[in-house]
Parts: sequence; structure tokens; C-alpha cells
Amino acid sequence: MQSRLGEANCLQGLAAVEAFLNQHADAQQHYRQALDIYQQVQSRLGEANCLLGLADVEAFLNQHADAQQHYRQALALYQQVQDRLGEANCLLGLADVEAFLNQHADAQQHYRQALALYQQVQSRLGEAHCLQGLAAVTRAQDGPAAALSGYAEALPIYLDDVGDRQGAAECLLAWGEALALTGDLDAAAAHHAAAVDHAEATGDRWTRTQLWRLQGDIARQRGDLAAARAAYDEALALAATIEGTDWWIATVNERLLALPSESV
Repeated sequence: MQSRLGEANCLQGLAAVEAFLNQHADAQQHYRQALDIYQQVQSRLGEANCLLGLADVEAFLNQHADAQQHYRQALALYQQVQDRLGEANCLLGLADVEAFLNQHADAQQHYRQALALYQQVQSRLGEAHCLQGLAAVTRAQDGPAAALSGYAEALPIYLDDVGDRQGAAECLLAWGEALALTGDLDAAAAHHAAAVDHAEATGDRWTRTQLWRLQGDIARQRGDLAAARAAYDEALALAATIEGTDWWIATVNERLLALPSESV
């Protein structure tokens, strides 16, 4: 029994590393292998951890129905073993998927439920993720200007309370996108520059890819078509090195095709 549990723990750890490295197919395979073993040895916590990890990968790959199913299955298991942090992580994942699918009422509800649990277990990082998620929902429902205060509340938690530079980069990226949509391009560019510093420090290719897109958006709004094309090309080149980003590459190509022709 113990050797089988150890095997599952190794497979789960391997999957987590692979997911972090954007090696999604390998991560899915190893999460599923670990899940089978945890079910055999009746480790509900192990099952829950694998289902959560699997759902996170599926969410990144836009496999939304599978992700939602696995988040809910993991949530039920965490509730059985009374793991409130695990519950919060599942609710956060569900909310992220719902926000992406424009299911704003559900997303808002689950972000708030997750936030309450994170506050109970004193997870400041979880709180920051929820505040950023709620800001994204506010942006979708009420416009980008209404979301700015939410990003402003989340950022100091990432930077000052937990020292999470990756979280700070993602928050600054979202904040910069909202600022660009309000037309405040100078502030958007300043937030973009700050996000680049944090993303480069962590080596986070996915956030850097999105930052190239934001740089292209800012250049496009300023009428600098050459700079916009160059930035979008950089985004596409970097995205091509990350497994499972075909859907995102399509959105950048749409931006490129929408650029007006430069006058000769």
C-alpha cells in the first residue's frame, strides 16, 4: 500500500512540474495515472489533488466542460476531507472558467465563496487571485474603468504581502489591458513595462506572450501600425513555443488581419 501511494505521489509531483513547464499532454497523462492509483488505495485527498491539477491543465487548454467537471469532483472530495484550502482552489478554478465563458453571475458567486475561504485559512495569495478575478468580471459587466480599483487592491498583495512576481505580472497585464480599453495609453504602457520586468524575472513565457499582444494593442491604438505588427509577430513566435495555445494564436492572427494597410 505504501509503495503504491509513493508511486502516486511521484506521478502527481511530476505532473505538477510538467504543467508548470506547459508540457500539458505529459501532465494530463501523469495526473490520470496518479489518479488511478489514488483511487485504488482509497486516498480521497490524493484523488482531489489530481482532479484539481487535471482541471487546471484542461482550463488552460480550453477544455472547459472537462475542467468544470473535474473541479466539481475535486470540490466534493475536498469537502469530504474538510480541506478548506482545496475547496477554495476548486472554487477559484471554476470561477476562472466561468468568467472566460462569460457566465458572469456564476463566476462572481464562486470568486466570492473562494475569497471567504481563503480569508478563513489566511491565504493572501488566494485572496489576491480572487480580487483580480472579480475585477475581470466587473470589467466585463460594467466596463474597464469600473475594474481598475480591483486590480489596484490585488497588486500590493502580490508584491508586498506574498512576494509573488508572477502574480504581479499577471495583475499588471490585466490592469494594463483595462487601461488601454479606457484610452489611457500612457498608463497602460507604464503598467505593461512593469509587468514585463516581473514576467522576465520569473521566466514566465505565457505572460510574456500576452504582454507582447498588449504592446501590439497599445501601438495599434496609437496608430503605429508597424510597431503593432512587430509586437503581434513576437507574440505569435513565443506562443508557438507553448503547447496548447492554438486557440490564443488564432486571436492574435485576427488582430493582425484587422490592422489597416499602411499607406505607402
